[in-house]
Amino acid sequence: MSTTNRLLAPLRAHPVVTVVLMAMVGWAVWRYGFGTALMYERVGKTPAAGVKTLIVLHGHGAPGDDLVPLAKELSDDLGAAAYVIVGPESHGGGRSWIPDLTAPTKDAYLAEIEQHVAKTTRQIWEVVGRARKNGVACDDLVFVGFSLGGRFAIEAALRSPADCRPGAVVAFAPGGGQEIPLPASSSSAPPRVLVTMGFADDVVSPKAAMKWAEHLRAAGAEVQWLGVAGGHTITPDARKAALAFLRGDVVGTIEAEAN
Repeated sequence: MSTTNRLLAPLRAHPVVTVVLMAMVGWAVWRYGFGTALMYERVGKTPAAGVKTLIVLHGHGAPGDDLVPLAKELSDDLGAAAYVIVGPESHGGGRSWIPDLTAPTKDAYLAEIEQHVAKTTRQIWEVVGRARKNGVACDDLVFVGFSLGGRFAIEAALRSPADCRPGAVVAFAPGGGQEIPLPASSSSAPPRVLVTMGFADDVVSPKAAMKWAEHLRAAGAEVQWLGVAGGHTITPDARKAALAFLRGDVVGTIEAEAN
């Protein structure tokens, strides 16, 4: 008996097990995005023409599925689809968007980190490409991120392909890489951006987040800044504001003081 036949023999002897295994593999491929560089979980409606689609990015060191509940809440309330993407790097038992790096000089560090940021944002856009193949219009794409994921939501939007201008960005307490400048917009900035920041946030820099908000506004985006009670987390008030923002409401202002 050939090696292949020996391997397949147990499956042929148990056809029910074979069907179950094949179904599990198919489910995993659908749910976790095998075939793209980054794994993801898809929740909410099926991506299609006319369906708002959220690209959700977790914070530094968080579990890959950390924001699945948020994605479900937003997609259910908005009648939207969502892709919750898992960061490519391992960090402290969780995942991150960039590796831990060291370099002999600041210039060397910035050059190396730029390579990783560019690579990761390209991989995020590979996942976005699946939504686009299903008919999702660029105007219906929304990047949503928390903390370092908020920074990468902004990065991904600014590094969009020339033929795809995302509709919006929601950045909850965006932070990480304050010394790393944001890129110039590759096509045009997303039309609408919401940045929320907890008044008691002692993890990320409100000044850096405000600087990024100003960068987006200078690139042509309508940026709303919203301070909320609480620390470095996505508070209920921030969630409510995000829902209202994504329905088209004005929930904050860029002129608000960063606390």
